[in-house]
Amino acid sequence: MFPNYDQLPESAKHVLMDIGYNVGSGTLSASKSPKFVKAVRSGNWLEAMNQMDWGNNQVDSQGRPFRGLRERNKRRQEAWA
Repeated sequence: MFPNYDQLPESAKHVLMDIGYNVGSGTLSASKSPKFVKAVRSGNWLEAMNQMDWGNNQVDSQGRPFRGLRERNKRRQEAWA
């Protein structure tokens, strides 16, 4: 998926591992997240950050947002800022 993984900055590697673990490697596929994958492959961290919105709009059965997902995505984005 990321042939240049070994050359990525450590912060990018950590974010990719976190995303893969928490949302699944399938979500990181070029078919499901093409803009994100393209941004990572080209080293465009700003665009990669803009594409990280997995779970931001999800709500629980009471209609409340999953605060933990939003916080986790915020930390991921900050890691690439």
